[in-house]
Amino acid sequence: MPVVSCSRARPRCAFETRGDVFDSRSEQAGSKRAANARTRRSAARAAKHAERREQAEIRLWQLACKMAKVLRWRHAQDIWTAWMRDRTPLPLPRGQLLPQPQRATPVYYLAAPSRTDPG
Repeated sequence: MPVVSCSRARPRCAFETRGDVFDSRSEQAGSKRAANARTRRSAARAAKHAERREQAEIRLWQLACKMAKVLRWRHAQDIWTAWMRDRTPLPLPRGQLLPQPQRATPVYYLAAPSRTDPG
């Protein structure tokens, strides 16, 4: 039977981020001795990662605001549509015409005089 050695992983705190770890390393290295290239690259990578994470969070907030705006617009459209449906009469069944109102007096139009009339 093969023997497998496992080292216990260090539990991560909920408040700890990789950027904090890299920043603390670069500060420690700066206090004791000059930071080497690996430490500088690591700190630069952590700073870039933190900036990208912040930009992603801003984009998510913008998306959430846009979705809320669309939902508000849809709600307003639903209210308007319901109001218009209540206000508009139902359509007549196919083939049925609206009753035309009867005029009280007939309308007579005067004919234009013809040009051949001498009078």
